[in-house]
Amino acid sequence: MNYRYFVIADEDTLLGFRCAGLSGRAATNRLEAVEALKEAREKNAGIVIVTEELAALMEAEVSALRFSDELPMLVEIPGAQGPLPGRRSLAEVIREAIGVKV
Repeated sequence: MNYRYFVIADEDTLLGFRCAGLSGRAATNRLEAVEALKEAREKNAGIVIVTEELAALMEAEVSALRFSDELPMLVEIPGAQGPLPGRRSLAEVIREAIGVKV
């Protein structure tokens, strides 16, 4: 299947994904993050990449989507400030997923 990606992140993180050809929306608070998630769903995104900080701000929406059988699938990544306490870094996540040290 061919899924569209949508990124919800801070400006710096979003810029990196835009350079890779992905679309998305910057958010700095709960309201902006929820609106961005709504936009992703309206655009029929199959995979939404969201920073851990923003996912934590919209925990109810993220949990509801994760426990439903609807798209999009959510993938949390560390933001520009790095991973939240107790979470793995993006490099660790990539290394675990593909077996390559970056």
